[in-house]
Amino acid sequence: MARIALPLLAAVTLTACGGDNPDRTYSGVAVATHDCGKEKKVAVDGTGGSFTLNGTCDSVTVNGGDNRLAVEASKAVTINGARNVIDVGAADRIAVRGYGNTVTWRKGASGSAPHTVTATGDRNAITQAQ
Repeated sequence: MARIALPLLAAVTLTACGGDNPDRTYSGVAVATHDCGKEKKVAVDGTGGSFTLNGTCDSVTVNGGDNRLAVEASKAVTINGARNVIDVGAADRIAVRGYGNTVTWRKGASGSAPHTVTATGDRNAITQAQ
């Protein structure tokens, strides 16, 4: 019985960890320009950085704080950190869960507005650029 349980446990663990991992994680980086055409899933885990994301990303996740991001386009943008300033050209989903973030968006990635914009954190500002 133990011989079967261990391989099953390993299979479940691998399945649960796969899929959502970013192609590139930035941590401890002050300035970077990223090509979303090459690596579509991006995470920013550091603090105080400045990032330019060119092309269309599948996902952009910001877990750090005090960062500045210019995102050309992404299917999904998620901000979990604090005091980030994010400028999004186009996105279908924007979720802000952190504190004191400022997000400005221009249009939806597949239409005039994002399909979903949610703010569950505190003191976040999400606005459409004029």
